[in-house]
Amino acid sequence: MAYATPADLVAKWGDTEIARLSATADAEALVVDAARCRTAIADAEALVDSHLRARYAVPLADPPREVVLAVLVIARHELAQGEGREPTTQMIEARKETLAWLARVAKGDVRIAGAPGSDVGAVADAAGADGGALFQDRLPTIDADGRGFI
Repeated sequence: MAYATPADLVAKWGDTEIARLSATADAEALVVDAARCRTAIADAEALVDSHLRARYAVPLADPPREVVLAVLVIARHELAQGEGREPTTQMIEARKETLAWLARVAKGDVRIAGAPGSDVGAVADAAGADGGALFQDRLPTIDADGRGFI
């Protein structure tokens, strides 16, 4: 499931900028190249998921706004590279801040509210209140007859 679309990029930064960033060197920057945008978004989503999977089940079925924004920031930076283009200082800083935020999410310093599968690596309490799987780390002790627990 995609976290963002080319239309989300346009809504965030405008048609003119996304058309300019997504245009190939031999094309005029009049129309957004949706295919290039989708590729940049897919690359950004893979990078975001690589951080999120430390704490969450990915891909997120209903990504919260902060995850969508992280994807958009990274995708914009991706579009600004190559074809004789360089990301602006503002794009570089935004990507750096986004990656720092993602590192904090992966470390557990920041939690994503409402994301399913939160704390994948956490140990569930006895009641299983967090919805995680319960497990036992040792075998039960069986009596000498092999009929039950001691």
